[in-house]
Parts: sequence; C-alpha cells; structure tokens
Amino acid sequence: MTIHSLPAAPKVQRDDQLRWLVGADREIMARAATSFGVDTNVLGAISSVRAVAAVLAHYESRLWSLAGVSPAQGWLLMKLFLAGPARQTELAEDLMVTRSAISQLVSKLEQDRLVSRETSSDDRRSAVLNLTSRGNALITELLPTIRTTLAAAEKSLSSDGAAKMLEDLDKLRNGIEKSADLVFGDTELKSG
Repeated sequence: MTIHSLPAAPKVQRDDQLRWLVGADREIMARAATSFGVDTNVLGAISSVRAVAAVLAHYESRLWSLAGVSPAQGWLLMKLFLAGPARQTELAEDLMVTRSAISQLVSKLEQDRLVSRETSSDDRRSAVLNLTSRGNALITELLPTIRTTLAAAEKSLSSDGAAKMLEDLDKLRNGIEKSADLVFGDTELKSG
C-alpha cells in the first residue's frame, strides 16, 4: 500500500460570529459566559478543548487521507495494530460509534483487505476483527509521520503538565456526561 503525499493545507479563516467558540475574542467569551451563567475560565477551557479538537480533526483527516482511509477507519486500524484482534462491538464502544456505523467502517476496510472478520469461537453471534498483513503494512508505513507529529506536540507540554491536563480533561468529560444525563436522560457517547 502506498501512502500518498498531500499539498500543504490552506489556512482556514474563522467566521467572526463563531470566534468565541475557539476562544479568539475574550470580550465575546465574557459576554457568552454571562449569558450562559458560567465562569469565563470554564467556558474558555471548553472553547479551547473545542479548538484543539478541531485542529486535531483537521490533521487526523489529512494523516489518514494519506493512507486512503477515513479518520474513523484509521483509528480502528490503529486500535487493532496496538491491541490485536478485537470484537466488533468492543471497537464500536471504543470509537464511540453505533453498531451500524462500525459495520460500515469494517465492511469498507474488509473490502480494501485491511482487516478480516471472523466469527468468534466464544460467541457465534459476535465478530472478531483482525488486522491483515496489508493493514499492518499501512499502519507501519504511517508510523514515522505519526511519531514526528507526536514528537512536535510533546515539546509543547511537560510530562507533569500533560498528566495534569489529562486529569482536568477527565473531570471535564465526566461533568459533561453528568450534564447530558440530566438534560437528555442518557449518555450515548459515554466513554470508559
């Protein structure tokens, strides 16, 4: 499998009406916090998480497009590469997608001969996915690019800073999930 190179991405210009979502305008952020009845720093943190998520999504999309797969397909391949064979239902939970969505992802990857699907010996109703040699080669070919990207990101955080950020992000995620429970009565995207 050949990894394709991409031209440099154009700079994305933000819509002024949405600037507060990414924390670009502190005055708007302060007004939004007052309107929503939340602390400005909390809203700023949530905005920053959204901005980081948008940047990550953009670069993940570019990375996985080098391999000719979607980001969700790429993460499924990476999970199999790192953890080995897995049940399709477990992968759906890990990737926070529906069973229907995971079936579509797997079908495309199976068609491209990147994964194989077998009936579980423990439970004949369950499918176990394996990374094929072609899928393994694809991820192996991407590893230098992934390492380079992560090494650059790693320079922006200390190990202690990253540990504190993980702790705070877990608290934020838990708070959002509790809020979703209160507002919607369930948490479809609840993570483990």
